[in-house]
Amino acid sequence: MYFYLLIRVNDQSSFSLLNASRTLTEQHGDFQVQVPEVDESVLVRINRLLEREVERRQVSLNDRQNQIRIVINTDQLFRSGSADVEPDYATLLNHIGTALMDVEGRIIIEGHTDSIPINTLRFPSNWHLSQARAEQVKALLERAGNELGRYSIDAKADTHPVAGNDTPAGRAQNRRVELVLLPNSEWR
Repeated sequence: MYFYLLIRVNDQSSFSLLNASRTLTEQHGDFQVQVPEVDESVLVRINRLLEREVERRQVSLNDRQNQIRIVINTDQLFRSGSADVEPDYATLLNHIGTALMDVEGRIIIEGHTDSIPINTLRFPSNWHLSQARAEQVKALLERAGNELGRYSIDAKADTHPVAGNDTPAGRAQNRRVELVLLPNSEWR
């Protein structure tokens, strides 16, 4: 049996392609997908553009699965139950937005929460809160780089913790936003 899978490459194709690969492998046996590698020079350029922030450990860069992940290393970006970026970090996000103007590719902003359930009029669930956090960061980055249409959001809620949620410090680390650069994608 042969079957073909045609996927249009777009801003989130790496995620879609890898997820499709996993599903097809589970349903039909071995299935391989080739995802283009990240050009090393893109990672080097971002590292140079954010050199000061990387040295201060405010930001870390990870390269995996055709993505460059820009992680803002703070547990103080958001207060518990809030989507408002703390004022001290608006300047950092402004600088990141300006730096990203020199790099090609779409950017997905992932919003994350801790595991404490929220149920307010504004945020009926952690998913809504994580979406609002990503939207706040998106607005700051778009304003900094004047690049409307480049950014999209992905609300993760509390599904991808980086620390345990059993302590206040762990929960604070999980209240975050990560930027995922897809350098092999076009957006203009």
